[in-house]
Amino acid sequence: MNTIHWYPGHMNKTRQALAEAMPDTDVVLEVLDARLPLASSNPLLRSLRTTKDRTVPVIKLLNKKDLADPRATKEWQKYLEKEEGVSVLPISANLPGCADPIVKLCQKIGAHRIAKQRTVRVLIQGIPNCGKSTLVNTLRGKKVAQAGNEPGVTKQLQRVDIGDGVIAHDTPGMMWPKIEDQNVGWLLAMSGAIRDTAIDPVDVAIFAIKWLRESYTEELCARYNLADLPGDPLAALEAIGRKRGCLSPGGEVNHHKASDLLLLELRAGKLGRISFEWPK
Repeated sequence: MNTIHWYPGHMNKTRQALAEAMPDTDVVLEVLDARLPLASSNPLLRSLRTTKDRTVPVIKLLNKKDLADPRATKEWQKYLEKEEGVSVLPISANLPGCADPIVKLCQKIGAHRIAKQRTVRVLIQGIPNCGKSTLVNTLRGKKVAQAGNEPGVTKQLQRVDIGDGVIAHDTPGMMWPKIEDQNVGWLLAMSGAIRDTAIDPVDVAIFAIKWLRESYTEELCARYNLADLPGDPLAALEAIGRKRGCLSPGGEVNHHKASDLLLLELRAGKLGRISFEWPK
């Protein structure tokens, strides 16, 4: 995989808006994908949180915890909380129960504001397709932000009154200008954070098969009723395609159809609760 350049115009505007808003922010809610907390953490956000006078506290929300391996999520929480000023909450943004602990933690961090009868100012940030808009809708209790399973749905800052003395700004998903680490690029592509049009889905599916072989071979074989997994990843993709009828006229496996199927089911948790990276 070559260096991925992924920085549409609205992301550059988002970066500028975040830099301007940060001095008036009490806490950042960084929405991460619980399956890949490190790869889905934007390195630009760390520098933006650090102003001349302070470093803005951050609550890292490990979203989609229902899709992630619970063993890995537990380890990630311990690992990430070692950094000063960082709190971690594993959540599933589509479930109403996730709102209360987030609001209470924001109130705790912003207690000095509440004591003066002022609102706690929250900035919500995350990479595309991490579940930010779904979280905003859950926090507010109704649909105020457009949500979707494609990256780049939110295009501008949205002010949301969460209630209980907390005001939030939902920002568009922002990637960093270049993804130079190939492994990070592949993991993001597996999760759907990078549009499938940016990288050939067949290449992503082959990488996914290589990666799944390391820790989740049983889950992969069970999902597609394979007695064993062929050693060659392309052969494994073809075996999956034949099992699911992803065939072209003449009976040959359609690699793109098989790849789309595998990636769709992997991202939806059909293979089980799988984490894409561990804090090793």
